[in-house]
Amino acid sequence: MSRDEPHNIVTGTTTGHVLQTAEIHGDVHLHTTSPRTVPRHLPGTVRHFTGRQRQLAALTKHLEQAEASPEPVAISTVEGMAGIGKSALAIHWARQNIDRFPDGQLYVNLRGFAPAAAMQPGEALWGFLHALGAPHDTPFLDLEAQAALYRSMLAGRRMLIVLDNARDSDQVRHLLPGSGACYVIVTSRQRLTGLMVQAGARPIRMDSLQADECAALLGAFAGTDRVAMEPCAAKKLVELCARMPLALTILGARLADRPELRLHVLAQRLREARLDTMDSGGADVNISTVFSWSYQALSPAAAGLFRLLSLHPGADFSAAAATSIAARKAGRLLDELTHVHLLENRPGDRYGFHDLTRLYARDRAREHPPANRDAAILRMLDHYLHTCVAADGHLGSPWEPLTLEPPQLGTCPETFTDAEQAAAWFAAEHAVLVALIEDRAWPSSHTWRLARSLVTHLDRHGHWRDFVSTQRAGLAAAQQVADTNSQAYAHRLLARALCRRDELDEARDHLSRALELFRDDITGQAHTNYALGYLDVCAGDTSRALDRTTRALTLARASGADVWEAKALNNIGWCLIEAGRHAEALDYSRQALDLFRSLDTDPDGLAHTLGCLGSAYLGAGDPEQALTCYLEALRIREQNRNFYTQATTLRHIAAVHRTTGNDQAEQAALRQALVILEQLGHAEGPAIRAQLARLI
Repeated sequence: MSRDEPHNIVTGTTTGHVLQTAEIHGDVHLHTTSPRTVPRHLPGTVRHFTGRQRQLAALTKHLEQAEASPEPVAISTVEGMAGIGKSALAIHWARQNIDRFPDGQLYVNLRGFAPAAAMQPGEALWGFLHALGAPHDTPFLDLEAQAALYRSMLAGRRMLIVLDNARDSDQVRHLLPGSGACYVIVTSRQRLTGLMVQAGARPIRMDSLQADECAALLGAFAGTDRVAMEPCAAKKLVELCARMPLALTILGARLADRPELRLHVLAQRLREARLDTMDSGGADVNISTVFSWSYQALSPAAAGLFRLLSLHPGADFSAAAATSIAARKAGRLLDELTHVHLLENRPGDRYGFHDLTRLYARDRAREHPPANRDAAILRMLDHYLHTCVAADGHLGSPWEPLTLEPPQLGTCPETFTDAEQAAAWFAAEHAVLVALIEDRAWPSSHTWRLARSLVTHLDRHGHWRDFVSTQRAGLAAAQQVADTNSQAYAHRLLARALCRRDELDEARDHLSRALELFRDDITGQAHTNYALGYLDVCAGDTSRALDRTTRALTLARASGADVWEAKALNNIGWCLIEAGRHAEALDYSRQALDLFRSLDTDPDGLAHTLGCLGSAYLGAGDPEQALTCYLEALRIREQNRNFYTQATTLRHIAAVHRTTGNDQAEQAALRQALVILEQLGHAEGPAIRAQLARLI
């Protein structure tokens, strides 16, 4: 082309040619004349852009903060998984703020994760140089020389540069201005940590749309009246799309194309073939295809872990669990997966899938032979079972410990040094453990033992619904594969859970069945009679409770089960308290206390005995001794994070203060109890609130 020929490169450049070239000492210099070219590269307006106010504001804030600082160039990175709307955000913001950049806008799709080869930096630079006015017959330059010329041509200009779909920091490093009032927005599925460290880039994380934004996006395509006519179906479509903009856009376009298609019909199709229904026919607007571009960029080891992790039933998981699933150290592979947003970092140093990436990973998991998938599942189950048993061993559980066979080769169960670590693990893995137990797809041999190992955690923290549901699943599993003694334990533990829910009739049935199955186990008979006595007290039959518990004491002493002897002694004391025989109760509860202190293995039993002893002292007219016992019980329960019984003990402490006329202390104790009960969602909360209202 001639030196003064106008040109229009890529998606539009305004002219007037400008430059002359000369070669001096091997370096290319371009001498400009005015007017400058003003590139207008931005793609067209994003159709039906919805929401993202926080991210839009962040882009504006980054620019304005850079303008007020000595930083030479403002750089923002927009990061997130495929289909989450990174490019749409960058282009929409650019269109809204086009007047801020009078010298033009440069845009390039770097094809970082496209099936074709990613664009080389030199190719992108040549496009930019030509857009800025460099003639097409400019002599060949190596990459560093191109970048130097590019920086020179940007000097003094106020421009926006959008580097879309970058593969990594290295791909964009040469495309950054050196100085001037330019603003660079880089979008990527990767975390561009190098760009943050080397160039001061500021990240913006993209996540799923809000539910109302999703409904608005669907309405923009299909019509707001149409969406409003089927609100439940619209909500279901949003859920099945996992609030992903690309998925919603595909479904919205399908609804727009077929006005007769009802939303509930589309929702049903989506349930039956979720990813297939999100196929628009074009590769760049097909969910599976878009995910595949990220997946194909993984190392073989990371791709294998991605597939196997989809077998995990929980909403999130730890690196330790991933290590057992993979049968190899997983930390580096997890970093690789989160780096490209195929996995998400979750609070507590955990990881999880977006709903749609989990579905894609499950589809890819079929690439593993069934034997490999089964082996990974067994390693996962062994990981949780062995770790659960180890953690339970630190909680002072009164139940007979389980004997386990060695875990599958490659499994790496976690270990603990104290009860605090064990309790923290149970808190983090609670939802995963419940999901494993309640899902009947797993082997029964793991299910009943996991259920039994979870009892102390669930009971101590007041998780009554999960307590009942896991013990029902555990009983069903034990009845399929376990021996008679283990089935008896399963009935016994389900009864305990039902007592916590005041479902006493069903609890009695399970205890009766446990007693039948424990016919050759004296210890089992002892603690089942103890439980029947506890149930009778709850039912208000103290006479029968005393008979049952006395029988439990005789059996415990005959079997040498010291823990259950101590529990039976204390339960006799409780029965006597309920019968108003406080002086007699003191003797039994003191015996129980001495035995629990000597054993030093059951903190819950010790705290319960101190509570009963406090009630006996209070009934016998000694509130000072009662308060001492209750306060020690509260300290033990706080140490062991036994929340429900903390609330119970605080109510007893309030009763002592009521007896002594200390109204302020009574109210303070009740308020603490109320906070705990409301956090647990316990039914006793309203009664405490009403009691407080009467005191004020």
